[in-house]
Amino acid sequence: MVTCTHCETPNSLDSRFCKHCGNELPAETVRDAKSDLGRTVAQGYVLFNEGKISEALQVAELGIRQDPTLSTALSLKGMCHERMDQLGEALECYEQVVDLNPDSALDRLKVNQLRNLIATRSAAIEMGPAEPNRKVNLMIGALATVFILGVGAVTFKLMDGATTPTPDRRVASLDRQSTSVPLATLQSP
Repeated sequence: MVTCTHCETPNSLDSRFCKHCGNELPAETVRDAKSDLGRTVAQGYVLFNEGKISEALQVAELGIRQDPTLSTALSLKGMCHERMDQLGEALECYEQVVDLNPDSALDRLKVNQLRNLIATRSAAIEMGPAEPNRKVNLMIGALATVFILGVGAVTFKLMDGATTPTPDRRVASLDRQSTSVPLATLQSP
């Protein structure tokens, strides 16, 4: 805000003349106030990048109140609304930026991107929830069954191998049996 030197009325930074008394505002005072505001808005971008979205939004709104034509503050406000998923408000901010800077291709691109996103979401809401695809669901169920049966078969095989003697164990077992048989049973009468 720039305070009039004649009547002490605060004026926005886009003013050349005092809104109360009509006297011209000193150019140097306006320039200094714009410079201070630019630093404040730059601090708002820092807050935004730190994830402090509500604080950055407050800085942007302060900047817009002091200078409604400050495109950096409008862009910051648009970014904040977009981050908060308030796409309609973000679109309004970016449209104002494009009005102030019609040659800015990036801002026009952002406006088109937001319009497309809003249209896509609106179409999705109108369509309602998607119908489940029965063929896909059957295929997923069949694959899950095959997987579960495969895991069960592998588990059963591993469990069975733990209780069934290996060939080496069987030979050792037979050797023990043959040596423990009494000789009388081996001789025939």
